[in-house]
Amino acid sequence: MKAEKRMPASAFGELLKPSDDNIKLVELFGASRITPKDTFPGIQAFRAGLAYSHRGADEFCSRLLKNERSAIISGFNSRVKLHLGHAAILGMDLEFQRKYGTEVFIPISDDESYLLSKAQNPQESLSSAFKLVRSLLAFGFNPDKTRVLVNQLHSETYSLAIKMSRGLTLSEIKAIYGFGEEQNIGMYFYPTIQAAQLVTPQLFGIRNTLAPIGPNEDVYLRACRDVTSRFGYAKPAVLHFKFMPGIDGRTMSSSKGNAIPLLEEEDALKDRLAASAGGDSVAYLYLKCYFSDSKSATQACSDFMEGKVKSEELRSVLLEHLLHFTKEFRARYDRIGEKEMGKVLLTNENRDLKDVLRGLAYG
Repeated sequence: MKAEKRMPASAFGELLKPSDDNIKLVELFGASRITPKDTFPGIQAFRAGLAYSHRGADEFCSRLLKNERSAIISGFNSRVKLHLGHAAILGMDLEFQRKYGTEVFIPISDDESYLLSKAQNPQESLSSAFKLVRSLLAFGFNPDKTRVLVNQLHSETYSLAIKMSRGLTLSEIKAIYGFGEEQNIGMYFYPTIQAAQLVTPQLFGIRNTLAPIGPNEDVYLRACRDVTSRFGYAKPAVLHFKFMPGIDGRTMSSSKGNAIPLLEEEDALKDRLAASAGGDSVAYLYLKCYFSDSKSATQACSDFMEGKVKSEELRSVLLEHLLHFTKEFRARYDRIGEKEMGKVLLTNENRDLKDVLRGLAYG
């Protein structure tokens, strides 16, 4: 009996379609499509088609390949719990670091969490930030080439934000962010803090920088790029990612319950995948995007395309790889403590991290 033919390999790109936001950035807001002619290193995110467009990322990569000291900036809200969707960008950051020595700066907006009422008080927000730092280090970043910026610990951010606050007007903030009169005044100032975070690598002498983001964040990065240039700082390049689908096929989000947390326990992960509605396409996509370095994952995808592997077998291969990945991630997370965090955290001079951690729940 002849094996049933599955979807053609050319259909893979259709599984990871650009969103309307991705397309608008190119058609209406001056972003450039990533093309085969662009000079990008052989990074998995580009091979898998995860990145859609950019602002100056081709120049960033060109300068990187000329051995110019370079950095990637990937920011997070302190309340974020890392899931598989974050692994796309973090995996790219890690590849750049390992292959090209790129330094990684990770701003964590603990103060924004408080301003947005995601945390009841600054202490709760700071505790969440430390949990996130542990997760980020568990991802495997080199502590000698990684700096994590938690705003409450590093007042230089605010000094820089005050300097650049003269470069943005209230009317610009309202137009960009859509704030109304009822918005608390802290959020009106926050765009300059974001700009300061983007400039932080330049305080260390690194002017060639790249910020990978989702397409919905571009409006904020445009404002930050404008204000940094007004004060003589280099504009960070921007790389726009596509949204990864969750296990149900919709855009992946923790709030939708369709993401896979990186600290997921084995039984919970099995139950989550068993209840997923994303089907073969999502299993195939995850294997291609996250585990393409594995011969067994690559072979399973190839065999599936030829009808040699059934849907259940493809999902079984995905489960095997996810279980291995999350098990090792949890083990690394458990080994990270104050000493490891102290190596990467930027703090005010003479500020003892132990004094900051005392009384905070960050386990």
